[in-house]
Amino acid sequence: MKRTNDRNVVLDAVWACVAKYQYIDRIRDLCICESGRFHNTVFQVTTDGATFFLKVLTTHPDESTESRYEYIADVMGQAAGLGIDVPMPIRNDDGFLLTPCGDWSAVASKGVGGEPFRRGSLQHQHAAGRFLGAWHRAMAEYHPRGTCWIGKLGSFFASDASLYESLPDTAQGEVLREHQDQLTSRFQRIESEMGQAGYSRLARAVIHSEYVAKHVRMGERGVVSLLDFEYVSRDVRAMDIALALEDFPCSSRGRMDFIRDRTQAFLAGYSLSGSPLTVAEINAIPVLLRAWYADSLGYWIRRLARTGQAITLFDVRQRVNEDTQYIDSWRSRAPEFVAMLLEVVFDGFKE
Repeated sequence: MKRTNDRNVVLDAVWACVAKYQYIDRIRDLCICESGRFHNTVFQVTTDGATFFLKVLTTHPDESTESRYEYIADVMGQAAGLGIDVPMPIRNDDGFLLTPCGDWSAVASKGVGGEPFRRGSLQHQHAAGRFLGAWHRAMAEYHPRGTCWIGKLGSFFASDASLYESLPDTAQGEVLREHQDQLTSRFQRIESEMGQAGYSRLARAVIHSEYVAKHVRMGERGVVSLLDFEYVSRDVRAMDIALALEDFPCSSRGRMDFIRDRTQAFLAGYSLSGSPLTVAEINAIPVLLRAWYADSLGYWIRRLARTGQAITLFDVRQRVNEDTQYIDSWRSRAPEFVAMLLEVVFDGFKE
């Protein structure tokens, strides 16, 4: 995909990319099905016999490597062994997972089945928790081939002063430089609190890193498909649980109302793994969530600095304001949330 707004140039690059997959033939339709404001673009390719997806990776070339996608494919294969369908990457005619697509790279996969997750269904909540527990049990000692994603908690990019110096000389770059001191202060505080929470001693596994409702597909037997393995990495399993708990039991993404019976159903399902949440993990969840959003914001700033991605001034201000407010909100509500989890886990499961 060329770095252009010319629709014809973009589609020409995508068609040329798709032509490198002999497996994808007799195409009837090709259209954009997902175009994030800050990330990759996904095209849906419909053939006579199946539906495929082509994800154009608009990240920095250093982050879109064959070795990284070998790691992702290896994790997908292990996940498929748990009895679910995964969007396994398809190798192109040259045997590679990544295919040139204009100035970028792309990865193709086949569509998966299942129905959307229903937040109001306690059965779905229990099944989603049960699957995450099974995943962590299977991935605890698993070490995939290839190069691991750095991990959401691997480094706080936005605390590096040189990063701000490399931002583009635009109004967008200036806004971020204006926020440098307050962002750096927040991130350094979170890093210190992670140490106090015993981050280095928490149980680890290969984690999904974005185990949320929109990435899960359900069927009669529970979770039947799982999407978006972009950020799988070896990290603390409590990160997966933290992200799941701020999404699955809530009335909507980001609402943070943590409906109690849904939370209890999810964690009851997770406990069936034989390795339920520990007190240390529960106490760490608020700071892990703050760290995840802080590092995501730092990663986004890093991408803007390295790729010169065209983002509106409005989007820059909105991203910084929303993420910092969210990070700060978890500091104020942490005691209440931890108390609720402790009660659910240690009192709610008793006969």
